[in-house]
Amino acid sequence: MLSIGNDSMMTLIIVLHLAGLFVWIGSLLFPLIALKAQPLAYLESLQRVKPWVMGAMALSVVTGTIQIMSLGGFKALPMAFHIKLTLALVMLAITLLQFLYFLPKAQQSLSAGHSAADVNLLKGLTICATSSILCALAILYILASLGIL
Repeated sequence: MLSIGNDSMMTLIIVLHLAGLFVWIGSLLFPLIALKAQPLAYLESLQRVKPWVMGAMALSVVTGTIQIMSLGGFKALPMAFHIKLTLALVMLAITLLQFLYFLPKAQQSLSAGHSAADVNLLKGLTICATSSILCALAILYILASLGIL
C-alpha cells in the first residue's frame, strides 16, 4: 500500500485527476460541438488541442494510479472501480487511436480532396471516447448513491 502522507496531499491528487479529465473530455468535445459542420476547422482544432489532450491523459493516468496504490492496489478495489478503470482504458485507447492514426489519415484524405468520411469517423470516435468515461462516472455515482461503494 502506498502511503500518500496526509489528506491534503490526496485531495490535491484527486483535484489534479479531475482537472486532467475535464481538460481531456473538454478538449475533445468542444471542437465537436462548436465546429460540427466544418471538417477542415475541426481537424485543425483537434491538431491544436492534441498536446493538451495528451498531457491531460498522462496526468489522469498517473494520478489515477497513485489513487489506486494508496487504496491498497487493484486487489483491494471494489468492482465498481474495476468497471470505471476498464471504461477509462477504453477511452484512453480510443483517444490514442484517434490522435495517432485517424487524425493524420483524415488530414491526408481531406487535403487530397476526398470526402469528409474520415472526419466523420473521427467525430464518432470522439463520441465513443467521451461517452465511455461519462458512463464510468455515472456507474460510480449510482453505486455510491445506493450505498454499494
